Amino acid sequence: MGEGYQFHCRRSFYRYIVETSATLISNTGLRKPVIVRNVCPRGACVFSNHPIEPAEHVEIELVYLFDKPINKKAKVIWAREIEKDFWQAGLDFGLDNLLDLS
Repeated sequence: MGEGYQFHCRRSFYRYIVETSATLISNTGLRKPVIVRNVCPRGACVFSNHPIEPAEHVEIELVYLFDKPINKKAKVIWAREIEKDFWQAGLDFGLDNLLDLS
């Protein structure tokens, strides 16, 4: 495996370490800046200074990973406050995964 790859035996996809900014957009249109720690075709791990709720349906706007902005719908699979006012969350793209970038 080359640099930038991370594989966990329990995972179905390679996770790419990216450390880039993105925006989560809630169902109500609220925009939350996040840092994307890693991404794979099926999901992403993000960090935010704003609360993220498990089971929340969001859209993530990935700007710096590709030549053009990519918006993907996602469900927050898990979220936790890892320290005061700092959250970590796992997103699942489901059928709208990154393998289909249309």
